Amino acid sequence: MRLWELPGSKRLVESICLELRKGNCVVVRFPYVVPEGFDEAIEAEIEADLKVRSVSATANPLKDLARELATSPEDVRRITDLLDDSSFRSCLVRIRDLSRGNWDHWRDFLRRFAEKNSARPMLGRSVILVKLEGIREQSTQLEVGFVDLNWQNVLDEFDLLFFASERLRDRGFSPVMRSLLAHTVAYVARWDFYTANSLIVEPESTILAPHDFLMTMSRDGTCA
Repeated sequence: MRLWELPGSKRLVESICLELRKGNCVVVRFPYVVPEGFDEAIEAEIEADLKVRSVSATANPLKDLARELATSPEDVRRITDLLDDSSFRSCLVRIRDLSRGNWDHWRDFLRRFAEKNSARPMLGRSVILVKLEGIREQSTQLEVGFVDLNWQNVLDEFDLLFFASERLRDRGFSPVMRSLLAHTVAYVARWDFYTANSLIVEPESTILAPHDFLMTMSRDGTCA
């Protein structure tokens, strides 16, 4: 059982791709790192509608996008130049390597990009997908053309109960013990897949008495 097969995760991917198809750019926030398989899940859902491209972020967003996507990067001096470029059509642009150091530059750029991009025809419109890792702020406040989504609370105890039960199936526990362990993992982790994924491989004794395990995760900064 993989993360992106869980009902909550699938709903998030479907919500993201729905907004992308509507011509909106999307910001998705993750409290730690982006879970493995996220890009692949998005691409599998959207590749029939948009060409998927990736751009590595620096502190100069327009230059980054032009360098990777424009026919003549040297001619792109304004956002409208990029939007007019024949190569910048019907693309989903995934931004890599965003950090606290360059997010402020991208946030300001995306506000201006969203305003101009939303005025363009839907046919051929390109959109941007931003993944934020560990950047804690209340809202991007990007206004028109952007949707701000949060990974937190995407999963619930039902998702994690299903996940834990499937992962424990091959460990030789009796049905009663497997149910007890799965419910414990789901209750302890609540919505946090990182905790559930780490706890599920621990011995039975640790799962049933996870205090020391959780203290270690908390000290390491990997527990919500």
